[in-house]
Amino acid sequence: MPLATLIQEAANGDANAQYELGYAYQYGEWDDISEEFSQGDDKQAVDWYRKSAEQGHAKAQSALASMYNYGAGVRESPKQAFYWYKKSAEQGYDSAQASLAHLYSSGEGVAQDSELAMFWFRKAADQGGEECQFELAEHLYDYGAIQEAAQWYRLAAESNSAKAAFKLAELYEEGNGVPKNDEEAFRWYLKAEHLQDKESAVLGLGDDAHFAVGRCYAEGRGVRKDSDEALKRLLPIADPKLTKTWLSPMTRAQFYVVHVFCDPEHARHDLVKTYVWLNLLASYVQKGQQLYTNVSGDYLAQERDELGARLSHAQLQAAQQRSFELFVPIKVIEERLGYD
Repeated sequence: MPLATLIQEAANGDANAQYELGYAYQYGEWDDISEEFSQGDDKQAVDWYRKSAEQGHAKAQSALASMYNYGAGVRESPKQAFYWYKKSAEQGYDSAQASLAHLYSSGEGVAQDSELAMFWFRKAADQGGEECQFELAEHLYDYGAIQEAAQWYRLAAESNSAKAAFKLAELYEEGNGVPKNDEEAFRWYLKAEHLQDKESAVLGLGDDAHFAVGRCYAEGRGVRKDSDEALKRLLPIADPKLTKTWLSPMTRAQFYVVHVFCDPEHARHDLVKTYVWLNLLASYVQKGQQLYTNVSGDYLAQERDELGARLSHAQLQAAQQRSFELFVPIKVIEERLGYD
């Protein structure tokens, strides 16, 4: 629909056109968008959402609630957010039902009520949307209902939710709420990775799935050990010059890179490269970066020195030089990644 037609229909009181016009103002998106809209205008969006919401348009009610919830184009008001989310939720809009459940769960804009939170999470999830199914699973998990949470994670994962596939994989690996099964864990980690690569801009998983799959290949957990598959995933996270992740995941990836190079069962077994990465890892851990294990920097340094004693003088010099070339100061990495 041409923008001029949309504006005319909205001005004539068409509720759907008013909602669509509010969306165009909020996001600056329409087929023939003009300069007036290109930067977005939250206040105008609120005005048009409100006109539509007052006519009972469920999506507009939910959109208006979100504007109040986040203080976009209007003064932040959890009570008004609750009012409009409830209006929309009672009409069956699943996104509003999930948002209403969050307000009941947190006690924002309404008295905290776990039973009503669960009620609305279930209402939303029962409509089959993967995001709502995932939200219900998360809520059940937080309340200790792990077995039921696993069922909802599975439903969402089968509908191609990367986040749900990753969480389901973790449950299988831990044997939490489901029987421990490393093969199933790997299968779901691999699916999460595939979905993450497919829609990486919106899923928000970061490198978690790549790391998990790489770790499985490194350890032979749920899949046969494979040096190339492991390093393909781990090196971009572990390399200080390349990493786009937080420092803790970087050192965890370095730990498994060491594992690949030092393991005689791996085709890429290489003691010189083991020293390179062990030296790098020890340097970061000694400077305060924590591994998820209880391995200390001093222990890693001791392992490095013992390995160094097994290398020739030329091998040791080459390994130390390569470690020096790879090392990037923590402050430089933090600045590159935008740490506060």
